[in-house]
Formats: sequence, C-alpha cells, structure tokens
Amino acid sequence: MRKKLAAVTFGLAVLCASQGWAGSSGPGWASRQTGAQAQPPAATERYTYCVGGGMGTTYFSSVITSALGPPRVKPNQDSSLQHAFDAYLKTMHVLNQGSTCITSVVMADIVRGKKQREDDSAYMKYKIVETNWTGN
Repeated sequence: MRKKLAAVTFGLAVLCASQGWAGSSGPGWASRQTGAQAQPPAATERYTYCVGGGMGTTYFSSVITSALGPPRVKPNQDSSLQHAFDAYLKTMHVLNQGSTCITSVVMADIVRGKKQREDDSAYMKYKIVETNWTGN
C-alpha cells in the first residue's frame, strides 16, 4: 500500500511540476509585463444584406458597406435599406411578402448570416436569386 501511495504522490508531483516547467503563466501575462492591451479600433462601417420574396423564391442583395450612422431603434436591422430593397424587388415584378435587411459592424457575421439564410432557403427547396443589388 505504501508503494502505491508513494507512486501516486510522485506522479502528482511530476504532473504539477511539468506545468511549471512549460512556462505558462496564464493568458494575458505578457500584456501585464508590457502595459495595457491594445483596444481594437472603433467600428466606422456597417455591413448589411437584404432578403425578401415569397412563393418559393428568396431574393438576396449583395453585402452592402455603409458608414456607421447614429444608433437605430433596431440595431441589427436597417429599415431605410429595407424600403429601398422592397422598391427594387417591385421594379423586378417580384411578389414580395416583405423584406428585411440585417446589419452588423462585423463583416464576417454578415457573410456567415447571409450564407446561413441561403442554406435555410435551399433546405426549404426555395429558389435562390442573387440580385446583386447594392443599395443604389
């Protein structure tokens, strides 16, 4: 029994010591040594895509880049682009049951969100139409 206890104690001591030998002092240790961490720059642009349609067809705009304006009531939606996208779909004689425009200050979020919506539409067997509309 004493041999097992000694082996376990030795094993735990080696395991604990090996962590110290690795040199890890945890996250952020280097920044504490060199000063405060740099803050990411403030967002100056927002990215948006619009989606609309109905009757088994979904219409997508391109990803639109615009200046970051004042805060909105619904921070992740852009109603001014939504109305413009609705008007654009009307000129294409699309039976639109209402569109929505999703916005973010992170381009990767918008690209990923648009791709997810396209995948969801494809899963539902909807026809997907890329309009290449850029907000103009």
